[in-house]
Amino acid sequence: MIMMNLAEFINIENRNAVEDVVGYTATDYTNYDQKTFPRYLTTKTLESGSVSTGSYIEKEDYFDGLNRTIRTVADGKNENGADEEIITTTDYDEMGRVETLEGAVFFN
Repeated sequence: MIMMNLAEFINIENRNAVEDVVGYTATDYTNYDQKTFPRYLTTKTLESGSVSTGSYIEKEDYFDGLNRTIRTVADGKNENGADEEIITTTDYDEMGRVETLEGAVFFN
């Protein structure tokens, strides 16, 4: 089993990523620790351009205390082409099973 701390993991991901390719993805683990609540991950995917100056699609996944996804917020466009967030919410029953899954709902 290979053990590494979070900083080492992030550096490995960034070092192995192929830059300037549409679809390049980077994940920010800054708010995914035991001290921040709610914990969330921010993922950015290159839509066009280069890594330093390109256009990105951003998504945030929020987690509860049991590390289950409770909300996903992603960049999107509504039927008129305007930028809006797409929100999906997940609720769990007392056994930990998915009870309701609401979304995707546009929110500006």
